[in-house]
Amino acid sequence: MKLSRREDGTIVGDFQGLDGARLQLTVKNFIGKLQPGTSAEILMDDPDTHEPILMALREWGFEILQNTLNNGTFRIKVRKPKIHAKTRVYEVMRRYPETTDYFLELGLCGCSFGESAGKRGIELTIEELAREKGLDLKKLLEELNRRI
Repeated sequence: MKLSRREDGTIVGDFQGLDGARLQLTVKNFIGKLQPGTSAEILMDDPDTHEPILMALREWGFEILQNTLNNGTFRIKVRKPKIHAKTRVYEVMRRYPETTDYFLELGLCGCSFGESAGKRGIELTIEELAREKGLDLKKLLEELNRRI
């Protein structure tokens, strides 16, 4: 495995030569360290692990920006999206389960909070949540993005 950084800030992980579970675990470790808004490129040459890694990247909330095959090398470019004001709480909780405890700390249980506006708490956007709870939107977004 080789890591490098391009001038545009993209982090490149070259995982050629790894396969199967070892490849999946190494890619998961690499991806898990990315900060929100960061782009990464994954280079790999194991065709049997390509689709499972793509599925996992989507499940972990990454945007797939590019997915190509050239001379036996798969090139997958991804970005870890930031949580923004219009993101719905349930999207954040689904993509980033590590934020669930924080939402519970805020008093959001998903059952009655927000129903006065005709929505369950988890259906609110982050902006609506901040308004309902009297929280500073900028600080709330900073804290959520710090936790992912």
